[in-house]
Amino acid sequence: MAFHETYWVVTGTAAPVIALAAVVSVGDLINGLNAARSELPTITHRLSGAGSRTLNRCRLAATYLALLQMINVVFQAGLLVASLAAIAHQSGSIADSSAAAIAATGLLIVAAGGLGSLAVKARTLQVIGRAKERSRGSAPDFLTPPDTAG
Repeated sequence: MAFHETYWVVTGTAAPVIALAAVVSVGDLINGLNAARSELPTITHRLSGAGSRTLNRCRLAATYLALLQMINVVFQAGLLVASLAAIAHQSGSIADSSAAAIAATGLLIVAAGGLGSLAVKARTLQVIGRAKERSRGSAPDFLTPPDTAG
């Protein structure tokens, strides 16, 4: 396949933008969890077992999302290096399809990470809200166990 400098300029330009989006996604996730975590000392003793397990799962999901985004940053850095090398040597250092696949996968990971971040934050805030309601003694009906007596 013939060398196309414009193609490598585009992939070299896209890679840092995708990496920046991944870093911003991680920062947003961490800020959201830190905001929720600041509420935890006041409600920890009021969490149900299910609420505590849910928060632990949210923390684990957030850790995996952050790790996935950091791996994405590494791959995008590699794509940038490959693009710059291709331009410098006037020949593709990796296959064109591989470069496109790395960039497209990076975009998908950023999108999935953003949606996952929203889901984790929403679920965390939901559990915290339920614990606060329970502490006020006004737990909604779906949080109180059914009366099984007589």
